[in-house]
Amino acid sequence: MAEPMSLSGWGGVRPEFKSEGQFEIIDGTCFSKDMTNVEAVRGMKTYDKMRDDDVIISSYPRSGTHWSIALVDLVMHGGDIETVKERHIHERSIWMDVPMTVFRGETDLSMKAIEETPNPMIVAESAPSPRLLSTHLPYNFMPESVKQGKCKVVAILRNPKSVLVSNHLLHAVPELFDVVPTLDNSIDAMLADTQDQMVYGSWYNHVSRWWLNRDKANIHCILYEDMKMNMGDVIKGLARFLNKSIPNERIEKMAEHLQFDKMLKNPKTGKAFEKLQVDSLEATGQDLDALKTSHMRKGTIDDWKTKLTVAQNERIDAHLGPKLKNIGLKFPSI
Repeated sequence: MAEPMSLSGWGGVRPEFKSEGQFEIIDGTCFSKDMTNVEAVRGMKTYDKMRDDDVIISSYPRSGTHWSIALVDLVMHGGDIETVKERHIHERSIWMDVPMTVFRGETDLSMKAIEETPNPMIVAESAPSPRLLSTHLPYNFMPESVKQGKCKVVAILRNPKSVLVSNHLLHAVPELFDVVPTLDNSIDAMLADTQDQMVYGSWYNHVSRWWLNRDKANIHCILYEDMKMNMGDVIKGLARFLNKSIPNERIEKMAEHLQFDKMLKNPKTGKAFEKLQVDSLEATGQDLDALKTSHMRKGTIDDWKTKLTVAQNERIDAHLGPKLKNIGLKFPSI
């Protein structure tokens, strides 16, 4: 198998990445060993200790994951803003395949350090119920019990052009690459039919599998664009899914609290990665502040229009348009 042209950490494409052997191919899908605990991923399908009251958030990288964590956690707490607003976003959910010590700055973001961490799912077994779990893992990597209906899953879907642009702008930087990828390189990887060209596989594979299983009682799909345009309705739908009775007046306050701009300005959410330790790169004297703190960029739904050329836009439409139409998935902004 050819070396994957894949994203560093959680997203991106690489012509020539600096670290050899950084990527692991599991069941044909690419994972980055400087972020992901490979043991957890390999054992996820057969993991048999999920709880009935667990709630999982699954999203493709750069699809509003931290924003979604804030949303789901708030609904799980019945809309009690005062209870959650001062908690750091990485203390509000448990990542299924990434060690929590990474987010706390206790583990260096490197292959060697990640390999020495315990399986995050084993660590999570000591957490009290109900647990909110987060992951970028696609449907086919979920525990079999989850596929069979155990616990609940909130799948976050964002239009591919926004995901592409957000991924590229955040990760295509000199700090991570000997040769910085072009936007066309990123498009090549995103539109590949195989799952070894992007970390966590292709965007289409991820969103389509969740979408095609949306009629299962334990799966609830939310569009990022709907969160942006009508958070109130999103909250109401999520509350019904999670069996939470929340009065309308509280929902209005929740929607205001969850506005993207407010999340961005709140250091508990807007600076989610400020504690990351990246000693392997910092040792070179490179400034990694942007990589640590800019994970929440603009939160818009049409900024891709200012970044993609007509030809690039048409290429994406030609490849993904028929596929999305075939499964009945349409995004408001494309």
